[in-house]
Amino acid sequence: MTAPHLIVIDPDHLAQIVRDAVRDAMDARPQEEWLTVKEYAARLGRSEPTVRRYIKAGEVETRDVCGVTQVRA
Repeated sequence: MTAPHLIVIDPDHLAQIVRDAVRDAMDARPQEEWLTVKEYAARLGRSEPTVRRYIKAGEVETRDVCGVTQVRA
C-alpha cells in the first residue's frame, strides 16, 4: 500500500479546473425536449415567422403551456 501524496495547486488554477468540469457536465446533459418558438427557430437557423408557418402547416408537434407555444425538439 502506498502512502497518500500531497498535491499543491494554485487556487486560481483549481477554480478554472472546477469551472471547466461544471461546464463539461452541463454540456453533457440531455437537451430539452420542448422549446419555445424562439429557441426552436434559433436552433434551426430560421425566423420565428417561418417556424409559425411550420406549426400552422402541421409540420412540427406543439403544445401550449400557460399560453406559451412550445415545439418538440
